[in-house]
Amino acid sequence: MENDSYVGFLENICLRIYREREGGEPKAVKIRRMDDMNKRMVEELLKAGGRIFTIDLDKEEKMPDETHLWERLEETYAEKLGFIIFTVRGGEKFERLRELMQRINKKAQGSLNIIELEARRLPKELIELSSGMIGLEKLSGGVDKISTIRVEVDREPTITTFDYIFNKALFNERSLFNEALEDVKREEKGLFKESTNPAEEESPLHFNIKVFLVRYLVHELRRKGEKLSTREEILKRIKTEKELATKVVPDVMVGDEVYEVETLFGPHAGGEPDLKINRTVDKYDGTSIAKVNIVMDNFGFLLHMKDLFRKKECFKGKRFNVEFYTLDLQNKKLISLSDFAEKFKQCLSSINKKSNSSHVILQNSRYEDLKKIEKQL
Repeated sequence: MENDSYVGFLENICLRIYREREGGEPKAVKIRRMDDMNKRMVEELLKAGGRIFTIDLDKEEKMPDETHLWERLEETYAEKLGFIIFTVRGGEKFERLRELMQRINKKAQGSLNIIELEARRLPKELIELSSGMIGLEKLSGGVDKISTIRVEVDREPTITTFDYIFNKALFNERSLFNEALEDVKREEKGLFKESTNPAEEESPLHFNIKVFLVRYLVHELRRKGEKLSTREEILKRIKTEKELATKVVPDVMVGDEVYEVETLFGPHAGGEPDLKINRTVDKYDGTSIAKVNIVMDNFGFLLHMKDLFRKKECFKGKRFNVEFYTLDLQNKKLISLSDFAEKFKQCLSSINKKSNSSHVILQNSRYEDLKKIEKQL
C-alpha cells in the first residue's frame, strides 16, 4: 500500500544506515503487485546491492517462487550494502512468508541474515526525541492530544499513523526538524548563519547544526554579560572552521572547548561509521583543548545511543573531557546523552509490545544496525 504506515519508517532507517555505511543515495524500488511483468522485473532487479527494495506481498495469494528467490538472494552477497523488505499483514500470511524464508536460509546453510519485525504501537514521544524534541502540537490533526501513535487505521494510513507523523516531523524536506534549523538560520536577520564559516564538501545538515551551535553559544555568552550583536564580534569570540594546530580544524571553538558535528555519513574506512568519532576525538591529543563536545542529529543519536555510552567509557582516559549531545530544537539548547537516554527509557516504558499490526520481514547483507533498532524498539 502506498505510504503504508511503519514501512516508510523502516525504509528511512535503511536509508540512514546506507548513508552512513556507503555514502550517497541508494536506488529505491517498490513492487506493490506481483503480476507477470513485475515478476520478470523482480527476477532481473532483485539484487539488494545499492538498493532499498520493498515488495508488498499482502495482495498475493502465492508466495514468491522459492528457487528464483533463493538464487537472487544468494547473489546479494556479491553486491555492496542494500536492503530487501518483504511486507505482509495478517498472521497466516506472515507465517507462510516466515516458513519460505526459513527454507531458503536452510538451503543457504544459515548464511542469510533475516530479521523479523512486527509493527507496534509507538508513543509520540519517540518521534519527538528523534526530531529535535519539537512538540507535535505543531502538526495538524490534534496529534498533541494522542498519547500513542497508531500503526494504521482500518488498514489505511491517516494523519494519526506513525509513518505520517514521523515523516512530517523528521523525514520530509519540510519536516519540523528541518524547518526548525532553517528558522535558526533566519534569526536576527541571518546573523548566526553569516557568523558560521562553511567547510568544503559539507552536507546541509552538518552546516545547519553548526549554525545552531553558534546560535546556542552566542545566547549562552550573552547570558553571562558578553555583548555579541555583530558578525565581527561573534567571529572573534566563536571560531568556526579555524585551524587550531596542524591538520586540526574544529567545527566550532569557543575558549578551550570545541564542538564537533557528527552525522556519520559515509563512506568510511573499514565500513564502521562510529569509528569516525574516535578519529575526531583523537586529533585533540597534544592540544590545549579542555573539552570536546560531540554533537549529533537526533535520529543518528538514537540509532547510535548504545555505541555512544560505550565510547564515553573508552574516552575516560583522555586528558580532556568528552561529552555527547544532541539538539533540543524546541528550547534551542543541547541535551546530553544521559538526559536523552532517560527520556528514551521513559518512552520505551509506554510502548505496547503486544500490538499485532502489519508485519515485516527484512533481509540484508549487513544487518547489525537493524538488530540494534529491533532491540531498542
